[in-house]
This record gives sequence, structure tokens and C-alpha cells, in this order.
Amino acid sequence: MNEYLFPIKTALITFPIAAFFLTLPFLIIQYRKYGYVNKYRAFILYSMLLYGISAYYLVILPLPTSIHNGAAREAITQYMQLKPFTFVRDTLRETQVSFSSPTSFIHLFKERAFLQALFNVFLTVPVGVYLRYYFRRGLGTTIALSFLVSLFFEITQLTGLYGIYQCPYRLFDVDDLLLNTLGGTIGYWITPILVAFLPKTDQLDANVELDKMTVGYIRRGIAFVFDNIIVNMFIPILSSVVGVSTLVLNQSTELGSLEEKFIRTICFVVVILIYFMVIPTVSGGRTLGKWITRIHVVADRREGEEQEITFIDLFKRYGLLYYGVYGMFVLIGWISNNGELPPYAIVALFLVQAAYVGILGLYFIIQLFRGNKILFYERVSGTRNIISIEDIKKDGMGDKPKAMGE
Repeated sequence: MNEYLFPIKTALITFPIAAFFLTLPFLIIQYRKYGYVNKYRAFILYSMLLYGISAYYLVILPLPTSIHNGAAREAITQYMQLKPFTFVRDTLRETQVSFSSPTSFIHLFKERAFLQALFNVFLTVPVGVYLRYYFRRGLGTTIALSFLVSLFFEITQLTGLYGIYQCPYRLFDVDDLLLNTLGGTIGYWITPILVAFLPKTDQLDANVELDKMTVGYIRRGIAFVFDNIIVNMFIPILSSVVGVSTLVLNQSTELGSLEEKFIRTICFVVVILIYFMVIPTVSGGRTLGKWITRIHVVADRREGEEQEITFIDLFKRYGLLYYGVYGMFVLIGWISNNGELPPYAIVALFLVQAAYVGILGLYFIIQLFRGNKILFYERVSGTRNIISIEDIKKDGMGDKPKAMGE
């Protein structure tokens, strides 16, 4: 039993790490395809991730203690069992079952060959359940994909974990292919019973009204990260180009520290102006980050009335955020780095910066518990983020759902 518990324990430890790295792509896919994150769909997909990790670890663990685990020149066929139904012969040879005595059948659950076969069936039952219930695949597709999953497991074993180990450390068994495929098929057959009280996956988005949904901070945060990666790539590039051009024009070999700061500031202003104000003006309020997360900015010049965004709207919105809020950080930082300041002035600036950060942090925490998710720079500029419903309809929720098993 421990040989099965150890891989499962390892999977439970590994799962949070895998989930952490897969959360960002998961969220982006959900935003782009459905326009929002359905909690029940998220539960299904993360449960599928946990199952996948567990099944894979059950196949590969425990690992050999050394990569030099065999004779490299042995024929690969030495590690292959190619006779179908060998597990039946092994079970009959080892078992104490008497077909004339039904009570003796209990001994089957003590026989290694039978338990191994039973394990290989159960291993892929969830594959059939997921394929029929969530992906709404038919029986033929389920059988084929169950076989391919099993083949992947067997190839993993036959190749010694894709060449990491000198020799295979587990047997490639044709019976495993048959039993795993049977497991997936059984999973398909029993799915209606298992999910009888669960919601139908083709109805998860039936009553969703995207136009009434508020764009949350996680979604905005993802867009913000992508946008600022782009901005922080272009500011140094533009600063370098401008700096080299300045040196050539002035016939100089080195820029002074004030000149470098001035050039970087100008480049920051220009990049912010182009990326957050000019481009969204012609792209319907979309930056790259907002396009990825399927949101865009609109103006609310009248109560409850959305209007197309203009350059002036965007200038108010992003000018206040980047030139105002962020600009204060930059200004305080530059003054603090002035080596000629007396100690009491440095302490005073530190306290001002701490108070500034504290006020902004407290404001953001308060806003987290409010329903409208509108921040001060949005309120002042009369702008807000909304879900890009028309973009989603083109390749997401506009797809006609299939019935289970279709």
C-alpha cells in the first residue's frame, strides 16, 4: 500500500507549486474565452490537475537511486511484456480462488497480480469521467484518448523517464494499455451516475450577464503587469537612443547625472503618453494588457451612460496615475538621493514617503471591500474598465455548447 501512498503524498505536496505557476495562464484563458472565471469550472480544472500529477507520479515513482541503473547494451525488448492478458494467467497461477466456492473470491484482493490489474483499471477511470462530463466527448474519442494516455505512461517507463535513466526501470506492459483503456471506458460509462447531482458543464455560463459584471482587481492587476513590462522595456531603449543622440550632437563622451535623469524623465513621459493615451485612443481603450485580459476603458460622462474613450479622458486617467501618483514617488526618490541634504531632511523625506505609501495602501485596502472597484483616478477622470464582450463573442462564449457525450 505504501508504494501507492508515497506518490499520492508527493503529488499533494507538488500540487500547490504547479497550481501557482498555472494560475496565470488559467486566468488569461478563462478571461479570453468566457469573459470571467467560473468558480465551479476552476474547481474542475484544478481537480484535473491534481489527478494528472497523482497519476503521473504513480507511474514514475519511486525513482531509482542512480541514473546508471542497468546495462546500456541490453535489448529494449528485455523491458517489454507484449503478450496480452498475461495478468489473467498470473492471477490464476497465484490465486487460491475456487470457482465452486464464491466465498474464496475474497482471496483475489490479496493477490499481487489481481491488485496490479485492478490498480491499472482505476488509474484511468477519472480520464473517462473528465472527458465525458467536462469536455463532453463521445465514447470513441474517450477510448482513443484513454489509450493515448496509457501509451504516454508506458513510453515514459520504457524510455527511462525520457532518457534521464540509463535503462528503463519499469516494464512496458501491453496489459497496462488494455487495462488503462478499459478504465477510461468504465469512467465514461459511470459518469452519468457520478455527476447526477452536479451542474451540467454546458450550462455553467447560461445565466451569466457580462455587461453587469465589475472588472475585479486581479484581472486589472494582470493587465497592469503586462502593460508595465512593455513600458519598462521601452523606456531604457528610448533613453539609450536619446542619450547617444545627445552625445553626438554635443560632441561629448559622457552624460552628466542630471542629464541622464532628465533624459530618462522625458522618455518616461513620452512612453506613457504613447502607450497609455495615444494607442488606446485608436484601439478603443485597449492596451496590450487589457487586450490579453479582454477588458477596455470607457468614459462615463453621464450617469450610467458609457461612451467611447477619447484622448482627453485617457490623459486625465493615466496622467493622474503615472505623472501624479507615480511621479511623486520619483520626485521624493530623486530628492532623497541628493547627497548634499542634511540628516534631518533625509529623515523628513523618509517619513513623507512612508506616510504617502501608507495612505495609498490604506485607500486600496478599503477599496477592496467596496463593490464598484472604482479607484480615485478613475473617479476623477470619469473612466472605468469594462469587459470586452464583443471580443469574447467572436471566439469564446459564442461557441455553441455540446451536450454531454456528443
